[in-house]
Formats: sequence, C-alpha cells, structure tokens
Amino acid sequence: MNEVRIKALLKKRLEAEGFHEVVVRRQAERGADVDAKFPGYQLRLIGEVKGEPSKTIVRGERAGQLKASSVVSNQYRHWLAEALWELVNRMNEPSGAVFAIFLPDSTAYRRLVSRIPPRPLQALGVQFVFVGDDRLVRFDPQTRQLGELRGLRDLKGGM
Repeated sequence: MNEVRIKALLKKRLEAEGFHEVVVRRQAERGADVDAKFPGYQLRLIGEVKGEPSKTIVRGERAGQLKASSVVSNQYRHWLAEALWELVNRMNEPSGAVFAIFLPDSTAYRRLVSRIPPRPLQALGVQFVFVGDDRLVRFDPQTRQLGELRGLRDLKGGM
C-alpha cells in the first residue's frame, strides 16, 4: 500500500471518528503528514506516514525493471528511520500531542518495528500503527504484541 492510499484512508477515518481540524498533507507539503485534534479534547494527533517502496525502478532508462531485493530492504529501513526522525523533531511543539507513525500492514514493516528496542520507544512515546484497507493494528513496544484498534480515538490512551 502506498503513502497516498494510507493518507486517504486515515483522512476518511479521522473525519468519520469526529476529529477536528484534520490536516493530511501531500508529500511535498511541509509539516506533519497527519495533524488532527481528538474529539472533545485539546489533545492533538501528530503522525508521519510511510508507504511501501516500489519493487520496480520508477524513473530513468531502467524504469519498470525490478530493483534488487537489498535495495527495497534498505528503503524500508530508511523510510522508517525518516518517519521516526520527523516525529522526534516535532516533539518540540506544545504539549498535548500523541505521536504516531502510520505504516502499511506488511511483514517487512512489522519485522522492522519489532526489532526496535522497547526502551527508546517507551521514552519517546511514539506509537506505531499498521494500516490495512479495513483495519488498524497498534504495536505495543512494552509487550511486543500487536493489537487491533477499534478506532484512532484509542490512540489517546497511550501505550
């Protein structure tokens, strides 16, 4: 699932769940990918979104050819690190925010996230949410377990 699809699904869910001031930015726009206020709270949801890398070369004279699997694996790691970096840099904003990284519900991202040591994730308070077409799954760094979210409102409960 690509980033554009995940953002569209998130925007639809945020609005359906009654979030206020929902902003879901396109790739070229500055700011958090997702910024919305929880219904009934001053608490904000600030999130970064990453999609799955293409398995084929997109531009140039080799466009359409398959990428080496090591290149695709590196892209997953780089994109996850980039999302974490972006969120850490946004943590300077006023308090009252829940920080989340939204990723496609894929084996590659699940494996990468599960390999992050729990202590830094707990210290940062970053939540990881895997997005599928019809479900959201949160990774709990303390228990190392995955649990289905009934809705994005459940993120305010923390980890």
